[in-house]
Amino acid sequence: MKRRQQFTLVEILIVIAIIAVLAGMLLVGLNSATGKAEVGKATSEITNLKDAIAAFEQEYNKLPKPKDYTSSNADDDPEPLTSAQYTWLIKVLQGEDLTSTEISNFGDPNKKKKSFLPVQGNTKGEYKDPWDNDYNVVFEWKYDKGINNKKGIIPGLIAEEDSSHNRWIRYNVIIWSEGSDGKSKAGKDDDDWRDEKNEDNVYSVNTSWSPKVGHTISR
Repeated sequence: MKRRQQFTLVEILIVIAIIAVLAGMLLVGLNSATGKAEVGKATSEITNLKDAIAAFEQEYNKLPKPKDYTSSNADDDPEPLTSAQYTWLIKVLQGEDLTSTEISNFGDPNKKKKSFLPVQGNTKGEYKDPWDNDYNVVFEWKYDKGINNKKGIIPGLIAEEDSSHNRWIRYNVIIWSEGSDGKSKAGKDDDDWRDEKNEDNVYSVNTSWSPKVGHTISR
């Protein structure tokens, strides 16, 4: 009996379908691994930035805050640093020279020009997350209780014991990335904390995510 040498059309289609399924599974796995690697990189960079701020504070006995970073209300902290303030902060931590405008607007607190944070890439004053966005930074404006987030200036983040979002987050600086979607929902309403746009945020504090609450600080 002569042996059949050719595949039928149905067999070819089955093989193609199997290859497509395997390729899809591989792509999902690669995307998942890439996503985890990016989150890990963001976590590491946030830690480096937090450590640089702590080292500056130890050197100068003050936080590297812009001189106009104040609040008129003792219960509320200012907004996260603006883009210009953030660039200034990174240059200060890198020990780079500031422009006259930056000094006039925000001050020149690193008189020793000491480097606390290495230059990322080749651009001075730049320190971006894996998704090419600036990190967000909030300081407490005075050494007191910490940062009050009842108005939701830090999207999705509440203290572990604080289901009403009204207590102080007892850190003098909070840093975060808005994650792969580059989006956050900030505000004082419950729905703002639970908004799914906040789920992929990466913070300088350990958190756990729940769609019923938001990001809760893990002590």
